[in-house]
Amino acid sequence: MPSLLIKLQRHLTFSPTTASFDSGQLSSASHCPALADLQPFWTGRLSCSKITLLLLVFFFVLSLNPDTMTSLFPRSEYAEDQQYAKTILRFHCWLRGLTTGAIVAVPTAAASTLIWGPTSLPVFNNRLLVHSFRGTVAGLVFGAVAVEGRMFGRSDIEWKDRSYRLLANKGQIEVDNWTLIGGAIGGLLGARRGLIPLSLSQRVLAGVGLGNVGGTLGYVGWRYGVNGGKWPEDK
Repeated sequence: MPSLLIKLQRHLTFSPTTASFDSGQLSSASHCPALADLQPFWTGRLSCSKITLLLLVFFFVLSLNPDTMTSLFPRSEYAEDQQYAKTILRFHCWLRGLTTGAIVAVPTAAASTLIWGPTSLPVFNNRLLVHSFRGTVAGLVFGAVAVEGRMFGRSDIEWKDRSYRLLANKGQIEVDNWTLIGGAIGGLLGARRGLIPLSLSQRVLAGVGLGNVGGTLGYVGWRYGVNGGKWPEDK
């Protein structure tokens, strides 16, 4: 086994800044732009890109569970005993704000492409990512401000009651699960290096926003198209 590991090490060497196979013919900077773009992830201080990617991996793991929200935030038997009430409500509102901002980005990107041109699909795709990043950030801010403004001065029992009813709402939980899965997939796709003036963390956020939109559409199609708006116990 040790000799095999030594042979593999000689055959394949990799460093954060230069990826070389056999005789070092592949350079990350010249042949693999994606690796060059990810170089700051391996070294240096904790950056926004690192935090974003780590959070993305976390939510992607959570999305593997079909009952993500209820597994992450279990519902108590009684509303007054609901744990993490403020976290639950804030998380839900931030998620809805993020989705709303990304939805708005779709028509604005289309209008920008039609007005300013050129009217080609690659141009629209790039502008959609740029607009999605802006809309996602704006939506997150809006969601945070909205929930704090709505619940300002409210007692703990009101936070608990709203969070308890939220977790009891099957439709809200299902759409949250769909958007988490869509956001994770969109973020991974958005991380790919492209010809758009966005950093890695910005592309990830843009992908998360569009993935949330896709997850919402998937939920609507599944629940109201495939299942006709009915639940198993209603059939």
